[in-house]
Amino acid sequence: MEKANGILMELAQCTGTERYHTNGRHPSAVYTDGIKTMADLCGAYWFIDLVFSYQYGRVAHEWFQIWMLKKQPDETWVATMKTDTNQPPMLTQAIDFSDFPLDHFECYFIDNVMLLKNEY
Repeated sequence: MEKANGILMELAQCTGTERYHTNGRHPSAVYTDGIKTMADLCGAYWFIDLVFSYQYGRVAHEWFQIWMLKKQPDETWVATMKTDTNQPPMLTQAIDFSDFPLDHFECYFIDNVMLLKNEY
């Protein structure tokens, strides 16, 4: 719990970006300093890959996406993408195992940029 609180405090400080980052496998998409901080602190570059991998599929035409990663009661995880907070998930992916240190994480993907909600 203490580690999660420290991560959340660090992410709350990310309110803009000085540099956009790429991962090489998905050159048309970038992520912000805040997402990089999350990936570094949480060991979650895999989550960036997951979001980017869907940008060539059925959600590629959606310019505004809300991505959520949520721990389930059985210790598995679910990643979902919505186009608005009041909409049902457009896609859902089950994740059998993760050591992601937060129980819930939410970010945006807007016009090929993955960013923290407080960087919007």
